[in-house]
Amino acid sequence: MCGKSKKWGLINSSGEEVLPCVYDNVWCLPEFFTLEKDGKLGLANAQGKIVLPCEYGDIVGDEGAGLEPLFRVKKGEKWGVIDKNGEAMIPFKFEEVGIPSKNGFTVVRGRKVRNRGQRRHNRPL
Repeated sequence: MCGKSKKWGLINSSGEEVLPCVYDNVWCLPEFFTLEKDGKLGLANAQGKIVLPCEYGDIVGDEGAGLEPLFRVKKGEKWGVIDKNGEAMIPFKFEEVGIPSKNGFTVVRGRKVRNRGQRRHNRPL
């Protein structure tokens, strides 16, 4: 990470800028970086590619859950799940998305609680 004028970015081991120093905060995840700009969060991979632009209220990395890297993401007032490429695995229409397990995610919409297994992510919820 690098800092300039109270802004943060990323440099590689050769000192080359990977992400410009325009972010208010940068947090490290095992293979990704959470970025904050103007109070909104985004996501970049280790190579500096923006996976999600800084327009989300919260991002929770679930890389250590024994699954491919997945992220619970809050957009507006609703939660969804995206994969490591920024593709929605579970759409942004739930009040809550629980911690993943080997059976998938538990989601809450209204007062209904549902379990969405990994194999069912591509089906409409």
